[in-house]
Amino acid sequence: MNININIIQKSLALKACGIALCFIIIHSKSIFAQTTHSQTFNTSGTFTVPHKVTSVKAELWGGGGGGGSRNGSKPGGGGGGGAFTQKNSVSVTAGTSSTVTVGGGGQGSLDGAGGTAGGQSSFSVVTANGGSSATNSRTGAAGGTAGNTGDINSAGGAGGTAADSNDNGGAGGGASGHSGGIGAAGIANSTATGGIGGVGQNGGGSGGNGGNNDQSGFSGAQPGGGGGGEGGDLTDQAGNGGDGRVIISWTCSSLLTSALGTDRQTVPCTGVAITNITYSIAGAYGATFSGLPPGVTGSYSNGDVTISGSPTSTGVYKYTITPTGSCTSNINTGNIYVGYAGIVNGTNSMITLGNSTGTLTLSEYSGTIIKWQKKFNNNAYTDI
Repeated sequence: MNININIIQKSLALKACGIALCFIIIHSKSIFAQTTHSQTFNTSGTFTVPHKVTSVKAELWGGGGGGGSRNGSKPGGGGGGGAFTQKNSVSVTAGTSSTVTVGGGGQGSLDGAGGTAGGQSSFSVVTANGGSSATNSRTGAAGGTAGNTGDINSAGGAGGTAADSNDNGGAGGGASGHSGGIGAAGIANSTATGGIGGVGQNGGGSGGNGGNNDQSGFSGAQPGGGGGGEGGDLTDQAGNGGDGRVIISWTCSSLLTSALGTDRQTVPCTGVAITNITYSIAGAYGATFSGLPPGVTGSYSNGDVTISGSPTSTGVYKYTITPTGSCTSNINTGNIYVGYAGIVNGTNSMITLGNSTGTLTLSEYSGTIIKWQKKFNNNAYTDI
């Protein structure tokens, strides 16, 4: 291919920009991706709503009640399990913070005194009640009562009742409520072996086993298992209730919001601005970028991502956008190809012809010419 150029200044450089057919470009990008992320609170804390999230799911367990003990040689009853509440959609505002309260497990009774109930857990308008304590009694304590703030409201299991005789094991604590219903009750045993705690289901905590004769009761498991009762014939302590728990879940999503194909675009020349690539990312707190061409950068602002700039080096660049803070597996990828079709005058694109007219030959080329560019001395390339 020949092109006639009237050279009016020394040190003129020419280049042809286009799509080189010798490159094979593989594009990879999911235009829309969706996953679920959650944050678990085993102690009270603060939840910061991720960007572009307007609704979350909340699962709460109240604390388990402490097990019972009695003066003398008779065993104590089991503590009640904490209640469970699930709210499938809690309205939230992105970027704001909310207090999460995790109800503590109740204290097991010591020598017939000091037993306490489990604490209530709460998030936004959703609550889950704690289980009761058996305190100075052989009778098993009631589980936390089912509330009315969720789509699923399940009571905790009752503690087992111990035999009213000397030298027997304590009763087991009740299990916490769960998404499938009321927690399992603790079991009493009329022998010297303590009763078994109710078995937790669907993420709920099991009740603690009752202590054998002359032994302390066992603590309930988190979340919300009731404490086991003290075994008789010794001044020992009943088991503590398990602490509650709060789990908050939300949807992670990413959507290409710029035109279809911008995430796999070809730029004919260095110095030519790419078409901006934009995404909407919900559920994260930030993002990192890798693999972009030199001269091209990525920015993140409240869930909006923009990739822009003018490449300064040729090649095939596969970029990656990785959310941070949460939703880290919800990765976006794409390709930017930066190329040129060939160069003027063999391998040397700089020519000096003075104030004269000459014929320049394009070599090392295959493909479609999109445009020609020129530059004088060390200035930037401009279109011809």
